[in-house]
Amino acid sequence: MEHKNLYETEIMRAYQSDKKIEEMISYIKENPEVIGDGNIKEKIIHTRVVDNSLFSQVFKRLAEENILHDWAFIVPSSRGHVNVPSAFRIEYFTWDMLQALPILNSSTLHSLERLDLSDKILLNILPYVRKTDLSLVNPINFFGVITRDALCRSFYKTNRLDWISIVFNQYLCKVYTMILGGSVANWYQLDLQNRQIIQFIFGVYFLYQIYPLETVKDICTSFSRQLLFPDPMTQIQIFEMIHEVIPNFKERGFTSISEVFAVINNEEHGLRIPRLKLSFKFLRERIGNTISKFPIYTALGITYVPIFAYLVLEALSGVRTPLAAKLNELKLLNIEERTKLTNEIIHSHTFFNSLKQEV
Repeated sequence: MEHKNLYETEIMRAYQSDKKIEEMISYIKENPEVIGDGNIKEKIIHTRVVDNSLFSQVFKRLAEENILHDWAFIVPSSRGHVNVPSAFRIEYFTWDMLQALPILNSSTLHSLERLDLSDKILLNILPYVRKTDLSLVNPINFFGVITRDALCRSFYKTNRLDWISIVFNQYLCKVYTMILGGSVANWYQLDLQNRQIIQFIFGVYFLYQIYPLETVKDICTSFSRQLLFPDPMTQIQIFEMIHEVIPNFKERGFTSISEVFAVINNEEHGLRIPRLKLSFKFLRERIGNTISKFPIYTALGITYVPIFAYLVLEALSGVRTPLAAKLNELKLLNIEERTKLTNEIIHSHTFFNSLKQEV
């Protein structure tokens, strides 16, 4: 089973990420000096930071495992009439050339190869360093974007059934379903039974992005109480309901979140709640900044597991975000949870080994 490519998501397609990357590579081709040398990377890696957040611990492990060579630190500079591409100024996108290869034209691919960037993650470091000497001055955000990029690449590079870990993924699923499914249930004042069904359908969609369908069913059955899902017998009935709406669901599962809405909205075979009508646009706008203050992160977080994982880790790292406030409200951000989940990712062989393996 292959995991989703970041640049094949609807959000990144709509953003025309292929064109943005082509602009960046053209700029680097004309200005190769903007690629930071090894001394800059070593300086940042060995910066002493009084911070023991989850983000900083992930960064430390990446450095120890010699995985940071996969990043190309970019130091953009406007010289003469050369304008820095807008994509370099957008901090909330991951620019992973390994994932981008299938969407780029032959000219850009040739340039990537000549620049030795075909397997690199491009990162503009200027928002995180002092311009005079390029020393690190914004460590928590820098460690955060490095972690985000690592999550995206790891997800792409592995088809293992235990991306990060089963415990970590269950926690992500619980947060995802309680926020999305719980919010929908609150908006429409649904009873407990329909709340659980809504959360379950969102949970199946989330887990299917990581695991094959049979594994998803096993997780839902084995951990129904922990995930606040309906009992196993009710789950069988819901899967049959989903199959009625999406005939080939048993073969391919959910292929997009629009199919989740199709099941929920269907009045004949779905929940049969006439007033309940969901769409991605409605959900994204109504959920507002519950997931993130950045709309693009909200959109990606709803549809792409690694970005949702990053936003959860951001909250676990102690960054004050809308999601952190929501997790506190749901009592999902206590010290015990922080410690457990920090250990899960810091000691995840699947995560770090996937970043080291060749594609």
